[in-house]
Amino acid sequence: MNDFGALKFGIGARATRLEDQRFVTGAGRYGDDIRLPGETFAEFVMSPAPAGRIRAIDTEAAKAMPGVLGVFTMADLDTDGVGDIPALTMGVAPLFRPDGTRATTPPRPPLAREEVRFVGDTVAMVVAESRAAARDAVEAVTVEIDEAPFVLDLMEAEGGPAVWPHLPDNLAYLWREGDAAAVDAAIEAADHVATVTVPFARLAMVPMEPRSAVAVYEDERYVLHCGTQNPHIVRQMLAENVFKVPLEAVRVTTPDMGGGFGMRSTVFPEMVAVTWAAKRLGRPVKWTGRRSDAFLADDMGRDVTMTAELALAADGTFQALRVKSVATLGAYVSMFGPVPTFANLGGLASVYRTPAISAEVRTVYTHTTPIAPYRGAGRPEAIAVMELAIDGAAREFGFDRMALRRKNMIRPDEMPFQTGLSYNYDSGDFPAVMARAEALADVAGFPARKAAAAAEGRLLGLGVVMAIEASAGLLDEEVEVAIDADGHATIRAGSINHGQGHETTLRQIVADRLPIAADAMTFSQGDTNVIPYGNGTFGSRTAVLAGSATLGAVDGVVARAKEIAAHLMSAEADAVDFDGERFTLRESNQIRTFAEVAAAAHDPAQLPPGAAPGLAATVRFGSPDGPTFPNGCHVCEISIDTGTAMLTVERYVAVCDIGTVINPTIVEGQIHGGVVQGLGEVIGEVMIYDDATGGPVTGSFMDYAMPRAEDVPEIVVELAPSPTPKNPLGAKGCGEAGTVGGLTAGLAAVADALADLGITAITMPATPGTLWRILDEAKAACP
Repeated sequence: MNDFGALKFGIGARATRLEDQRFVTGAGRYGDDIRLPGETFAEFVMSPAPAGRIRAIDTEAAKAMPGVLGVFTMADLDTDGVGDIPALTMGVAPLFRPDGTRATTPPRPPLAREEVRFVGDTVAMVVAESRAAARDAVEAVTVEIDEAPFVLDLMEAEGGPAVWPHLPDNLAYLWREGDAAAVDAAIEAADHVATVTVPFARLAMVPMEPRSAVAVYEDERYVLHCGTQNPHIVRQMLAENVFKVPLEAVRVTTPDMGGGFGMRSTVFPEMVAVTWAAKRLGRPVKWTGRRSDAFLADDMGRDVTMTAELALAADGTFQALRVKSVATLGAYVSMFGPVPTFANLGGLASVYRTPAISAEVRTVYTHTTPIAPYRGAGRPEAIAVMELAIDGAAREFGFDRMALRRKNMIRPDEMPFQTGLSYNYDSGDFPAVMARAEALADVAGFPARKAAAAAEGRLLGLGVVMAIEASAGLLDEEVEVAIDADGHATIRAGSINHGQGHETTLRQIVADRLPIAADAMTFSQGDTNVIPYGNGTFGSRTAVLAGSATLGAVDGVVARAKEIAAHLMSAEADAVDFDGERFTLRESNQIRTFAEVAAAAHDPAQLPPGAAPGLAATVRFGSPDGPTFPNGCHVCEISIDTGTAMLTVERYVAVCDIGTVINPTIVEGQIHGGVVQGLGEVIGEVMIYDDATGGPVTGSFMDYAMPRAEDVPEIVVELAPSPTPKNPLGAKGCGEAGTVGGLTAGLAAVADALADLGITAITMPATPGTLWRILDEAKAACP
């Protein structure tokens, strides 16, 4: 709908990502690329049992092995006063148990203290002169565990073996939101009530680059190099909670990072242990995880079951929505672990005028790897359960599913619109977005395609869903733009680029207002020594918060440059105009170029008396009016071969409103990647655990079915921006939009295909094995 191609390198231009040059040529610098003089290597002993008391840890044989510098347990860290790993959210959000008492965070030591609570729990650390020596020594450490009963399934947690002795019911907290009494009354009086239950599987996050940590203690300061989405928050947690030192005694740097997806928002045990060991040994300590480590110990995503009841009047008008969920935190509370369970429940309203909505979440502990926010962090689940309930209502009560959506959809002339739960939408044309997606996907031609597929022995399913999410509403972000004497710019940002293209998009914002070429700009991030403030990258926040801060910093640079230009022309600043390249004194022929002013800014002789040299501005931007709301319509068409139970994604269309588009190519890439992650959860991804041992069955890419290129058709993306008034850019965020829509559209398409056989249960993932069983049962029920 928009042609951005002719625009210059600025806001809206289809610029190639500048950072990709170093990535595709192997010039990126990731955690494992960091080499420090005298470095040593750490490896970790992991628990083979999901639950039990540690009776003994025999380290003597390992300590005697060649090259081993030390074998450490939690007793060593306790001796030095090392604190437990904090969980930020549990100390901030008002979370309560059913009896009204405040929920507390169970301790998570960097190495297991007395008990283990999941397979992969860190028990001991070996440090050696080489990685090979450390790995050999790990095999020589003997851990004796008095194994105890365990519970893996979140639906069996309450009443199962206790993960924590002080919580015999395994219930972490109970979250309630909305007017439950009004919802209950509306459901009781409704003409129709549609019910759907969706079990969202536990997922491995599997970023391309495994986790790593490299630490050194120098000049009485802990220095940690690690891939993290929020280095400033990690520094704060390490200083205040773990090592109990002043903030300036900890430095965190983040090199290039191959993906995060929410998992890298946590302080992990390995980060604490190697940082402590660097001080203890007086040498740098390095750890690089393997993929097998990741499937055991990386925080995971989803693992929640949601049931929705949608009440409708006889004419299809939505009257109420009641949602009840059970979610697990795993064995411990990761730093932002509770966020997916409650922070984005507002998405249950989707884009509809449902007047009353209530939600209840029972959050439990299980003997499994901790849960963290995973791309979407509760948004995809909220949208999916609502959209599937709408489809279910249409099938059960004889409504046309698209007409039902249109009837209840919020119109542009109703903006701003307060939903029946918590969100207040400020902008968007939902009906137009849906109509355009229907046209692009040829929804009108679906019945003919479905008939043709049936003749070939295939079930054809169509998912047409609306997706909306809250983004960029949490915390603020700071950016500095500094211009040197040669007119080159340095952009210092607190948000972290790990695949999103920040190095390009923030440059585009600068280039939109200043006459500086892309190759004359430097992007700096991820070093708490250089970047004084930042909250990191998560929640689709960088374009909105860091982008707006960049725009504000550029405006600050221009204001400062006007003062200098005015001085050079013996005038007042308010008499000077700037056209993006030159400063002109009105009612005269005096002109100063931006390059001339930049040079003068660094020459005290050309500055006003008492003015400090330099041309820079720093701006911190928050969201005073709350989050933005990216939205879109996703259409997915899938086929299931009834003879082989093979599922094929036939076509995919997404029409998206992410507000002002800074770089369409990057936005489309983000949506493509997000859609594939959402579809991966639908068609193959799931962590499966052995009920007998408590360990993962899907412990490698031989077992864990990541989507491949052959699994995904061409994804057609069209942008339909409705800029938001909530920030000066008008941007809404796009990093998670593809996943929010992709998961829902894929689920809806599978459910639509199976509905032809009378199958209403939602099962994920829809693997050939699962589909074969479902189809076989359906055939047996209808001989």
